[in-house]
This record gives sequence, C-alpha cells and structure tokens, in this order.
Amino acid sequence: MKKDMREPSFSICKAIAIILVVMSHACVPGWTYKFIYQFHVPIFFICAGYFFNTQYINDERTFLAKRIKGLYIPFIKWSISFLILHNLFFTFGLLNEQYGNGSGGVLHPYSWHEFSQRLFNIIFNMSGYDEFIAGSFWFFRALLIASIIHFILFKLFKILRPIDTDKQTSLFILFFSFIATFWLVAGNIRIAGLAGGGYRELLGVLFICIGFLFRQYRSQLLLSWPLALCCFIISAIGATYCPSSMGHAASISQFLSLLLPAITGFIFVYFISVNLAKRNNIISKSLVYVGDRTIYIFAFHLLAFKLVSVIKVAYYGLAWGMVGGHTVVNTYTNDTFWILYTVTGVSLPLAVLAVYRHYAAKTDFSYPSIVRHLFKQILKFIAVCGILIKKMIRLIWDIMQGISKGVKDIINASNPKDE
Repeated sequence: MKKDMREPSFSICKAIAIILVVMSHACVPGWTYKFIYQFHVPIFFICAGYFFNTQYINDERTFLAKRIKGLYIPFIKWSISFLILHNLFFTFGLLNEQYGNGSGGVLHPYSWHEFSQRLFNIIFNMSGYDEFIAGSFWFFRALLIASIIHFILFKLFKILRPIDTDKQTSLFILFFSFIATFWLVAGNIRIAGLAGGGYRELLGVLFICIGFLFRQYRSQLLLSWPLALCCFIISAIGATYCPSSMGHAASISQFLSLLLPAITGFIFVYFISVNLAKRNNIISKSLVYVGDRTIYIFAFHLLAFKLVSVIKVAYYGLAWGMVGGHTVVNTYTNDTFWILYTVTGVSLPLAVLAVYRHYAAKTDFSYPSIVRHLFKQILKFIAVCGILIKKMIRLIWDIMQGISKGVKDIINASNPKDE
C-alpha cells in the first residue's frame, strides 16, 4: 500500500483533474467544457477507491478518523471562515446583490438568523456554505459520505459472504450502488437529511468501486496509445451527443450517459499521467506538487478568481459590481480570460499556502493558538476600555464638581446678607 501511495502517476492524475475542474469553472468555451465535465470530478472518487485499504475493515476507528481529519475538519474550518466573512465580501464587492451567476441567481448579506441557520447546517449537515465563494464544497461532503457508505457496505458484504475475494465483494457493491442510484434517479427520490438528495453520494460509491476494481485488475490492463485514443473518442462522443456531469440532480439518461465517459476519461488521463511520471522532469514534478495539494485548490480557487475578475472589469471598463459574479464575470465570456482564471485559480491558492507554511514554521497559526491570542487581545481591549471609562468618569466627576463649585460661588456672591 505504501508503494502505491507514493506513485507519482496518481498525483499527476489528480493534478490534471483539478486543473480541469478549475478550467471548467473558468468557463472554458465550447465543446471542451462539456468534455471535461464528464470525468474531472469522478477521477477523484476513482482515485479514492484505488487507494482504499481493506485493512481498515477491522479498524473502523482509524478509517473514520482519517476521513474526518482529511475531509470534514477542513470543510468545517473553511466553510465557517467564509460564513463569517460573507457580509464583508459584499463590502468589498466580491459578492453582489445585482450580479450573480449565469442564470441570474444572487446572494444577499446574511441576517443573524440566516447566519445561525447556515452555521447549524455546516456543522450537522455539511451544507449551508456560501454558494458562490465555496460553491465546490459539495465535493467534501460527497466524498466523505460516499467513502463511509462504501466502507460499511464492504464490511457488511464481508460478514455476509466471508469466503468472497475482495474483487467479488467490490463487484457486489458496484452492482448494489448502481441499482440504488438508478432507483433514486428513476423514482425522483431524495434521501432525507442529506443535502442535495444523495445522488452525488451514491454515484460516488459507484466510482469508488470502479477505482478499487481498477486496482485489482490494473496488472491485466495493457495501457497503450490505441487504448488511450479509444477512451478519448468514447468520452468525446459522450460530450457531443449526451453530455453529463456529477450534478446534484440528473435524469436517467444523464446518469447512464455519464458512467462510460467518466471511466474512459479517467483511463485517458491516467495514461497521460503514467507517461509524464516516467519523464521525471520539471513538468511532472510540478504536477506532482499540485496533485498532492488539490484540496486547497478545491477550496479556494473560486475566491482566487476574484483577482482576475477585478482585472477583467478594469480591462473592459465594466461596473465594479460584476466582480461579484459567479463563477467569473458573466460578460465577454468568449474571450481568453478563462486561461488567466485557470492559471490564477490553481497557482494563487498554492502560493498563499506556501507563504502560510513558511511563516507557520516560525509562528503557531493553529486554531487553539489563534483563539488564545484573540482572547488575550480581547482582555487587553477590555482593560484599555476600563481605563478609558475610569478616566472619563473621573473627568466628568471633576467637571461636575467644578460646575457645582461655580454655582455655589455665584449663589454666595449674590447673597443679600453679604450686601
């Protein structure tokens, strides 16, 4: 397992996938948008299945702890951070009540009730995050829930059929998840209590199974340029005639038309990744670096887009409010700004991360440390306010005494008895 975890080919594969995710959100024009949308996110679920370790079947605590630490905790930290900053984003124009997404939807500053409701949803339902700045955060919930469902099903099938091999168990789960997803889509069913209805989560289980089976049969799959070309053609046909994606809702045709292009798209990207990994040059090393940090790009690329939106608004002389558009400035979308959006969306989060880690090595930026620091500053602020209030009270007292003395002097000076 350790050897596989260090395979640079999968880091490169994830790097290519996250670049495609950013590119799609940057509104890459035309047919390319439909093509990459079929497989860019499924790749991450397939990779998660590839690295699923069956040793966790008898170590539930470790598996759950790793999933929570890797997905739930980052989701909570970043979602709450964006929630706190939401109204401030309106002040700086990063969000706008007039200019929203391409379909016209907009966001508004939160009231205290809305803030509280969203905070509750973030913590207990992994929803309620900022739809524009954190629009990609559904991925954290979907991958976490899908991983847990896959784990439970794997353990359950192992208990029911202990003599089955891992391949057979995974095939059973694959069949079960396919039927469950088909039933959910065909019956227009929503899983109660699960944001989005559960379609992405069940679909994620299916792709995790595919990744696990890919690992089992990897040695029997002869990767070659003809196979990669064939996979590219299949995904291209899918994008041309029946485009689909891991949307929060889908029809039966969209669900069925996604599976094959997603799998062939993964094989095509993986083949490219394997060949790039063999070269061990600056390109492959850079992609490995990106692939090992995809979670930060997922979380912050939409916020990084705002820098390019500022440039685009200034370039075209547009209204400043358009900076608040989602995901990009929804005017002149056929230009080449999508390239700058893509480069910035990938590089800026990594640059900020590098700077943060550089200074974090010298300074403790952990949440407990930040809370302690804020608490100390609050105490200092309260102490300063106390001193100022004390001085103001003393000043007011002195003034009142002066006024009282002056009044007494006037009264005494005008006393008839003195005359």
